[in-house]
Amino acid sequence: CNCSSIAHQLVLEGLFPCAPLRPTLAVDIKLLEFTRILFLHLAPNVTAWTATLEFFLEGRGYKLRELIQNFQDTLRRRYGNALKWFTHL
Repeated sequence: CNCSSIAHQLVLEGLFPCAPLRPTLAVDIKLLEFTRILFLHLAPNVTAWTATLEFFLEGRGYKLRELIQNFQDTLRRRYGNALKWFTHL
């Protein structure tokens, strides 16, 4: 649909984009809220969070490292961007 941006459409579906234009990752808003609350009680560590997420998903058959070279670093950056802007908004 050309009537609204991709970012707006994602938010309407309960997902938050990592960037306002041409996002490459969308994160469930409930997961971002959980992370925000967790980081209120712990030191914020997006690197540990994304490494744990990657390990968790690999244990369920998702081979993310094979799909994207240096996936953890890009996941960390994109997830960190989504969390930053979600928290600010």
